[in-house]
Amino acid sequence: MSRKSNTWYRVATIDDRCQCCGRDLYGHAIRMLELDQRIDAYHDLGGVPENQSQGAFPFGLACAKKKLKQAEKLLDELKL
Repeated sequence: MSRKSNTWYRVATIDDRCQCCGRDLYGHAIRMLELDQRIDAYHDLGGVPENQSQGAFPFGLACAKKKLKQAEKLLDELKL
């Protein structure tokens, strides 16, 4: 799996809700994370092979940090 540093932050639009907690993110900074279908975990954009990506999803900054930490732990356990 590619570990490119391609973190993507932006300001949320009116339709953006945190994929983790469901919070309305309108007007807040968000981080877009990419879902890896092989292990059902989120990674920074560009961190998942294109043919295994389920796309990018919006997260609040705290939830994004939590999801990335969970993915890192899972990868360590699976030795991917």
